Formats: sequence, C-alpha cells, structure tokens
Amino acid sequence: MTVHLPHRAVRTNAVRTHSRRRRTALYAASLLCCSAVLTALPGGASAAPAPAPAAVAFADEFDGPAGAAVDGSKWQLETGDNVNNHE
Repeated sequence: MTVHLPHRAVRTNAVRTHSRRRRTALYAASLLCCSAVLTALPGGASAAPAPAPAAVAFADEFDGPAGAAVDGSKWQLETGDNVNNHE
C-alpha cells in the first residue's frame, strides 16, 4: 500500500520485500551467468604476455637533505608570471 503525500510516496514493507527479492534474483542470475562463462573458457587458455616496461624519460628522487637546492641539471628556475609557458 502506498500512501500519497504531497510530492512523496511512503513505501510499505511489502513493496520493500518485493524489491529486495527482485534484487536478490538479479544478483543470483548474474552470478550464474558469470560462473557459466568462466567454466566455458578452455583450460589451457593463458593470459596475454605482459607488455615490455616503458623507458624512463625523467626521474628525480628528491632524497637530499631538507632545504637543499634541487638538482640544477634536471631543473631550471623560471621567473615571471607564467604567461609564456601557458600555465
């Protein structure tokens, strides 16, 4: 039974039980489908080989003492208002 209030509907326990049963049935059906697909796969199937690792283009560990300057061969200081580098 649904009691109509202005802009609201109050659900009774019967409606909640029905939607809980429906949700449980959908979960069970999806679990059954997934298990059927997994058991249908051939036993000797293997995963694709892992791709080759990418080459490192830039690395800086920042493991110097606190307050130390950054490595000048990897970083450069830019002064200004960042207009020319589109930041």
